[in-house]
Amino acid sequence: MIRGAIDEQYAHLRNYAEELHRSNLASTMKIKCIVGIEGPVFERMYVCFNPIKRAFVGTCRPLICLDVCFLKGRYT
Repeated sequence: MIRGAIDEQYAHLRNYAEELHRSNLASTMKIKCIVGIEGPVFERMYVCFNPIKRAFVGTCRPLICLDVCFLKGRYT
C-alpha cells in the first residue's frame, strides 16, 4: 500500500513540472529519467525560478581575470 502511493506520486511529477512552468513562464524545469526494466525511472529534477535567476545575475560581480594555478603533486 505504501509503495503504491510513492509510485503514484512519481507519476504526477511531469504534471507538477508543467504546472510550475505554466505559472512561471521564464523559469526552467528539467526532469532526468533513466530507462529501467519496468519503464522510465526518475533520477533527478532541476528547478530554477526566474526571480532567482534575475537576482543572481543582478548581484554578481563582473569577473576580471583568472589566475592559472599549476598542480605539482603526486597525482598530476
